[in-house]
Amino acid sequence: MDPIEIYEDLKEKIIWLDIEPGSTLNLVDLAASYGVSRNPVMIALTRLNVEEWVIRQGVHFVVSPLTVDRMREITEIRSLMETQANIWAMNRISPEGMAELTKIRDEINALHTDATKKEIACRVIFVFSTADQKVVRKQRQKQIDQIREGLGKTQKNVARRGPHSDEASVARRLSRLFGSKDTAKYFSWKMVKLTKPQQKKLRSPDRGSRPPTHRFEFTFDQKAVREDEEYDGYSALVTTVPQKQLSANALFTKFKQQIYSEQINRGFKGPLAVRPVFLHTPQRVEALVFLMMAVLMLYYMLQRIYRQTVPEDATQKEQRTTTNTIFKAFSSYALLIHRTRLGLEVQPTRPTTRQREMLQQLGLLTPAQILSKRLPRPPT
Repeated sequence: MDPIEIYEDLKEKIIWLDIEPGSTLNLVDLAASYGVSRNPVMIALTRLNVEEWVIRQGVHFVVSPLTVDRMREITEIRSLMETQANIWAMNRISPEGMAELTKIRDEINALHTDATKKEIACRVIFVFSTADQKVVRKQRQKQIDQIREGLGKTQKNVARRGPHSDEASVARRLSRLFGSKDTAKYFSWKMVKLTKPQQKKLRSPDRGSRPPTHRFEFTFDQKAVREDEEYDGYSALVTTVPQKQLSANALFTKFKQQIYSEQINRGFKGPLAVRPVFLHTPQRVEALVFLMMAVLMLYYMLQRIYRQTVPEDATQKEQRTTTNTIFKAFSSYALLIHRTRLGLEVQPTRPTTRQREMLQQLGLLTPAQILSKRLPRPPT
């Protein structure tokens, strides 16, 4: 890889947070991962340093920290750039493409509720993003390469009449290969039965192979790819906000600022691992925030109780025990559940010495003691 390719790859990983802010980039490790010498990597990192994506600290480079001010600055600059990109894109779009976008807008403008059949006044804002365009094309090319590789393997297998090379097996194999990939529509294939003269013209099969009876052919529609590429980077924002209240630029800016609330939520939940959820009403958002507050309170209360019982002469590591450390200590603990003719029988395993010490310091009962109080004894 040349320095420009390394620069673009690192920059993309930093932008999409594959490399987190504050991470240290080691020159030797990067050179080994890219399979090049240190010189191309140094050139790429130097360019990233000039653009303030990374900060040089001695012999290492550190990814620039993501502060609120920097996020606001990036968002404001990107909003201006994408607004201008929208203008350029609309000026270059073909008449057919404009007609298609207009058709989509008219269909969305006629939205109505399913229950009352009442029409809802809304408007559509078409947005063009060069970043989204790059991501979409990269994902499309990745799928195309995967399918082309799979078809090439199938072609070789049929040519040597390998295992599962009959028509039914090939159809099942390609069905799995195509799956739900959007790029499957660009490919077509067929199994052509070989005539006896065609079979005789083929060279003798290799050892362990059989003479083929079919020829596998596939085609790729490059024209269809180019047609789809015209819409890469475009997206539509549907809103009920009247135009007199917010212009398209102001509304798009508000839409891009949602990253601020996401960043605040990420900082608020702290050590909690919250699975992504999509909430559609303010009441549900408030309920989630209240639930996280309650869990955080319990989290830090457990940590505080444990630290208060740690002896003064304990090690510094013990004095700084966190709730996460306590949870990890019990991650290997298990309850054994046996199915008997009388029902389920729950049998607690024996805690380790460390686990018993933690329970004693927290003033909690062992699992066996809790189960003996809550579950009936098994019949004898």
